[in-house]
Amino acid sequence: MEIEPNNNIEIRIPERKTPVGIPKGHLEGIDFDSPATSFRRGPNGRGRGYRLILFSWAATAIDVLLGTAGNTLFILMSAYVLRVDFHHWVGFFGGSLLRLSLVSFVASVILYQMILRMFLGFTIGEWACGLRLGSTSERLSGNYAFRVFLRSMVNLISGFVLLPSLSLLFGQDLAGRISGLYLVSKE
Repeated sequence: MEIEPNNNIEIRIPERKTPVGIPKGHLEGIDFDSPATSFRRGPNGRGRGYRLILFSWAATAIDVLLGTAGNTLFILMSAYVLRVDFHHWVGFFGGSLLRLSLVSFVASVILYQMILRMFLGFTIGEWACGLRLGSTSERLSGNYAFRVFLRSMVNLISGFVLLPSLSLLFGQDLAGRISGLYLVSKE
């Protein structure tokens, strides 16, 4: 018994009588590609310290999401590369998937931040928010990689929450003050 395809199917899409969207007069003269309307312009104007810290938090949120994706890939790829059954891989961490995820998350986020900051001067989240780590002259200096490492370790030791919260409270980049490498707005 053979099933014959039915080619006589008609799909009717109802026509709209009224246009959906914004009236024509409201969008004239707006250039969505200009720096004034883009998110990537970063902090500017009054309250630059607080705005810088808030944009830093937005960049961190983006980086955490990317770190979560990297964490998942890291767990799966490490099990595949090491040719270890996933259940044995979790068993190596005391049978706790939470412990495995936490260790690999911290490792993948630190690795992600260090590599991108050393070679580009910013992470993807910082790029999206118009931030850079250090000025151009600082990025070209010989000890830039060490200062990036020091800043990452300061953030890791503070627990990723305490130092950013204190930075927001005081309105200045405390991790930058400790490491000597400040977050700056895009030049």
